[in-house]
Amino acid sequence: MKDIPAKFNVLVLPPKKFITDLRILLFELPKRGQKVSQIVPFRYLRVKLEFRDSNRLRPIKIEYKHFGTQYFQPKEFIKLLRQARNIYVTRDEKNSLDDFTEMLHDYQISYDEIEICKLCIMDNRITFLKKKDRYYRDNDTFCFQCAMKEISDESEFRGFVPNKKFTGRIELLLKKKYGHNVGKILKIFEPGFDASKNPEFTFYDKLEVSVEKRREYPISNYELPQQFLTLLKREKVTKLLPIQHLAIQNGLLKNEKMLISAPTGTGKTLIGELAAITKLYRNDEGKVLYLGNLVALVNQKYQNFKSRYRDFYVTIRVGMSKIDVGEEDLVIVDEDIQDSDIICASYEAFDFLLRKGPEEIKNIGKISTIIIDEIQILDDEDRGAVLAGLIAKIFILYPEAQVIGLSATIGNAQEIGKLLRLKPVEYDERLVPLERHLVLCKSEYEKIFNIIQLVRSESRKISKFGFPGSSLIFTNARWRCEYLANVLQNEKGINAMAYHSGLTYLDRKFISKEFESGNLQAIVTTYALGAGFDTPCSQVIFESCLMGIEILSPNMFLNMSGRAGRFRMQELGKIYVLVEIGKNYHGTDKTEDQIGLDLLGSTIENLRLEYDPELVESQVLAAIAAGIDTKIEEFYENLIGTREDLPLLLKGLRKHKLIKRKENKYIVTTLGRAIALSFFTVQQGLMIVRELHKNKDPLNIAIRLEFFENIYMTDEIKKIFLDEFKINLPNKFIAGRIVGITARLGKYKRRLRKYAGVAQSIVKWQKVFFSCGCGNAPYCDCPILSMDRKLVQLRMEKGLTPRKISQHMDRTFNLKVYSGDLLRFFDNLIHRLQGIERLAKVIGENEIEGKIFDLIRKIEKPR
Repeated sequence: MKDIPAKFNVLVLPPKKFITDLRILLFELPKRGQKVSQIVPFRYLRVKLEFRDSNRLRPIKIEYKHFGTQYFQPKEFIKLLRQARNIYVTRDEKNSLDDFTEMLHDYQISYDEIEICKLCIMDNRITFLKKKDRYYRDNDTFCFQCAMKEISDESEFRGFVPNKKFTGRIELLLKKKYGHNVGKILKIFEPGFDASKNPEFTFYDKLEVSVEKRREYPISNYELPQQFLTLLKREKVTKLLPIQHLAIQNGLLKNEKMLISAPTGTGKTLIGELAAITKLYRNDEGKVLYLGNLVALVNQKYQNFKSRYRDFYVTIRVGMSKIDVGEEDLVIVDEDIQDSDIICASYEAFDFLLRKGPEEIKNIGKISTIIIDEIQILDDEDRGAVLAGLIAKIFILYPEAQVIGLSATIGNAQEIGKLLRLKPVEYDERLVPLERHLVLCKSEYEKIFNIIQLVRSESRKISKFGFPGSSLIFTNARWRCEYLANVLQNEKGINAMAYHSGLTYLDRKFISKEFESGNLQAIVTTYALGAGFDTPCSQVIFESCLMGIEILSPNMFLNMSGRAGRFRMQELGKIYVLVEIGKNYHGTDKTEDQIGLDLLGSTIENLRLEYDPELVESQVLAAIAAGIDTKIEEFYENLIGTREDLPLLLKGLRKHKLIKRKENKYIVTTLGRAIALSFFTVQQGLMIVRELHKNKDPLNIAIRLEFFENIYMTDEIKKIFLDEFKINLPNKFIAGRIVGITARLGKYKRRLRKYAGVAQSIVKWQKVFFSCGCGNAPYCDCPILSMDRKLVQLRMEKGLTPRKISQHMDRTFNLKVYSGDLLRFFDNLIHRLQGIERLAKVIGENEIEGKIFDLIRKIEKPR
């Protein structure tokens, strides 16, 4: 043979079928120092052999490809073998080359037995395998690269594309945990995979906690009033946590205004109390104001403060209407705050008092400490501008007050602190380590199976502090909450309940207490309400990567994750993200498993502060209504998220006669104050005035300002349409597909006869909600208007409570309406009607004003 280098090597491969037909490769070894892997051979020989001379194997024909097919004699082949620097015979489990090695012995040719990667050789590459380099699947051996490719190919076949971190975890498991066994790793793709029994397969990473960063500090080290120290010790608060110590170091007890940014469960709330209660015990002049974003959160703090700080007078303002619902739910009555020491208020309720003007502000009195909880709400598209306006007014009206903003971890705390003129104090560590897992599910069934197994497994564990394991399951919709809770409830040994905003406050409070006491092993909740659920748990399960129909933001995901593991309750928190491989989400080209990986790899995002010009204009009007007349420029400098020119905004307000200029200050008009007090935007207020002048129905005006759309299809109707017509109905009642069904009722009528109740319900839908007769029917807003008016009618004319209305809608129309939603609908509707009533009074529409007064009275206390 020509063109063969002087130093070459021979590799003999096992026969595909018979020993008489062999493949032999010629190759050069890499230079010294180079890795002996994935060598490309320079010549392929096909050797035909036969048994001769007492059944001994001998070559008879040798061919190879080189400018066509070439042949050479058996003697030349033996000579070639003798010239080879090394001969390697591939070892396999069948010992299929024993006859060939006997032939080499006969010719006194030495050889070495080796193992090679079987996948590499299929790609015309040679990779030698030492014992430490072998990876297995069934009877096949691979190199590391091919083993990982096998796993990658299998995962891609299932539709899952791992990220770098997940791949690194698989590599670690393959190398160290499972003895190079590829088959064991691929177990995660097998049907019936149980994540609770195989946490090493689902493990993504672990967020550790350094001992130094979770160091505790004796409370006696700080200059706190003795009465306060005694009270805290009675509450078993003997040591301060790192973020609390850090705040004191940065001037908390020296009236320093600050922005606290820290994860959930690190003790942020006590920071505000340390500053505020210290001043009260020292008899410093001024009240304490606590501001929260949710009525339930404000009420929780109010109850806590009343119980803990009995030396002081605690009051609450949340702005609820005086609606009478009997004992169905809690209706919080606002208290007089003139003589109070501690005021607990929602953002809007306190802002309402400021918008009343200087007299009301004088009645509030001096405030020495203002605690603004959940200040990251500034990022909210709607409420963010209201909070920004409130903060800007506070800095003008209470310049000496110590403002303490409390926030979940935010990416740009330094920037936000500078904008708000608050000293940023950041703590980005958890107090409890957090173990995070990714569970790959092949179907909806597997996802539910794993939720059951994870909840059951966790409920059997007890932390070293004596607390039982508990699970908080996040999903994207209420119906999903209830469905999953029912599935869990039907499992032996699991007590679970759904927790969402459709429930009444009393129901949610009961569920929280049951969970906290250990009577519930799991709560299934939505992301929207999870922000207000502060009860600790040991395990958080993400059943979906959506919030409603939107993909979870990194901030939402990370903040919800932070609820797993509470200091002094659990030694470890656990996160499980369950994803269905290949499941598509509407509006994105990414699958659920890809989104899950993105969320696990995400970091806290910056707050984005840029508000709609219409909302900014309304905040300027609200500031002038609060008596900020000569300092409106200073207010606007304090107002974050603005891009508009202030003189232009003021010019617009003057044009609409909402403010007027008198000497060097701006004064709000009666119309301007009415719009500001009602929390209408300027455009909404002017639109309402036009509608009132046209003598439009005030109830329709109020409903159209914000339709109530939380009306759902019952499970019964959804199941019937799926079984009979293969139509998957949407969950919400007022949707395009429902409109289409009612418009083509005749198409379904005959087959619905056997479901008499359902057929009657659909007929009633058409008659009551879809028979407006307007030019755009049935694709107009008349159906939802009719629905909302029906709910109001049941309240006013029949005197039904929210719970009884809910029962009536189910019984009469086969529709589901939650009583908690109904209470909020009526409460918000009353507020909007009160706003319209103010405007009617200002423009002299006395008859309409009287009509609205009567409407409000009938909704609050019917018959």
